[in-house]
Amino acid sequence: MAEALIATLGSEAQVVTIVLDLLAAAGHSVAVLRVIHTDARQEPTRSALARLRPEIAQYPHLDYREVAVTFSGEPLADIENELGAQATFATIYEEARRCKVAGHRLHICVAGGRKVMAVYGMTTAQLLFDEEDRLWHLVSFGALLAERRMHLQTEDRALLIPIPVLGWSDVPAALTEVGRADSAVVAVRAAQMRKQAQGAQRVVAFVEQTLTPKEREVARLGTLNPDWTYEQIALFLGKRPRTVDSQLQAVYRKLEEAFGIQGASRGAMMRMLGRYWREDLFRGSS
Repeated sequence: MAEALIATLGSEAQVVTIVLDLLAAAGHSVAVLRVIHTDARQEPTRSALARLRPEIAQYPHLDYREVAVTFSGEPLADIENELGAQATFATIYEEARRCKVAGHRLHICVAGGRKVMAVYGMTTAQLLFDEEDRLWHLVSFGALLAERRMHLQTEDRALLIPIPVLGWSDVPAALTEVGRADSAVVAVRAAQMRKQAQGAQRVVAFVEQTLTPKEREVARLGTLNPDWTYEQIALFLGKRPRTVDSQLQAVYRKLEEAFGIQGASRGAMMRMLGRYWREDLFRGSS
């Protein structure tokens, strides 16, 4: 499988070449390189690209392209507002998606450029990564950092640190509506909708499989009637208040176990289970 590297660039061109060196040393054969940057006519990007280009020329078989972040068709000089941030996200996402569609194993390095580039690189990884893809941060030490050398020497110390990625779905990105979305905004919305659907399914399973019929009964009344006391619930059901209290406490404990809630209470029960009975979405809503 061909491998692709997407690297964000700021003032330090050596970030890109050192990452290439470290990936090669680890046995990765990067065939595609995309460098994401702001306006190439502005400093410090102009100088960084000028330093980088002759080094990349030493890799004749590398499919290399510089990708400027643009807004309204013009290169972005800096990321100074929400629109600029959104344009940055769109650029990183679109380049990553192209690599995934081409079937490449994907590496994203977020060590260079503005911090917002790193944030959106991580978000892109959450949306698109499969098990074999990797998100990296670069740490360098000593003379390598001070002298801004473009390649590692024997005595140099530099580390590629893998950043854990918690995906939006357990399903491979290429098989979901998220992976097929050609827009970063659409991809995020699709991921949010998938998460909401998964959350709803967990609630259904909890109510209908984890709770007993009697626990469901008191949970339903306690959720739909927030002002009712234990005594009122008990009167409606023909039970003792002590029994209602015991059954609700059992519901709270199960909420803690199933959803990782600390100190679950009636308020937590209402937040977690309210949709089950309030919205006509589930077979148990009646």
